[in-house]
Amino acid sequence: MAAVAAVVVVDALLVAWAIASAEDEAVVNGPERLVAPSTMPTQGSLVVSEVRADGTVAVTQWIRGPEPLGSVTFSSPATSERVRVTDSQLVAEDGTVLAEGFGAGATSERVPVDGPSRLVRATYVLDGVTEVSSDVPGRLLVQAVALPAVAADDAGPVVVEVAGAEADSVVRNLACSDPGSSVAIQRPCGSPDGSAWRVRLTGGHRDEIVTAQVDLP
Repeated sequence: MAAVAAVVVVDALLVAWAIASAEDEAVVNGPERLVAPSTMPTQGSLVVSEVRADGTVAVTQWIRGPEPLGSVTFSSPATSERVRVTDSQLVAEDGTVLAEGFGAGATSERVPVDGPSRLVRATYVLDGVTEVSSDVPGRLLVQAVALPAVAADDAGPVVVEVAGAEADSVVRNLACSDPGSSVAIQRPCGSPDGSAWRVRLTGGHRDEIVTAQVDLP
């Protein structure tokens, strides 16, 4: 009888250990908290765009505010009516996925950001925003490197980094334009950073559309 009781106790301990281990594993494998890149402003946005050989643009877009963001509104670039958005996801500061599939076919879409999150990360792929140059073989003209995104408490600078996804790709230049202007005037902007380019948009220029010329290998 004592042996049976001992077996029961051991089994109970094993079950309790298994439950505790499962709970610990769930905690370990839970959402991973976001860590913003070092190039991101303390308040504002960072856009990292990679131009692919097939003409699509893979975008990672960070937004950070001084207070909980409340929501983020994504809009279609005014430079292209053919833009398509795929694989879109918005993640909160604690790693929770807030939304997926946003920006597909909508001219403007507001995504709620629940809770105290001051930082979010959006990832998506843009299609229909590039044209092949008729003058230079292998050169792509990227009409917009990201979706315009606005958060209620996001008033800082917008840093845009553009690179080619292929190892030997080279970004030749960037140009910026006012989306609210009736005249499509593009001004040179930004500066090279290795094979990539970067521009910092502040004040009245922070909503400007950034375009790029990229040479593919």
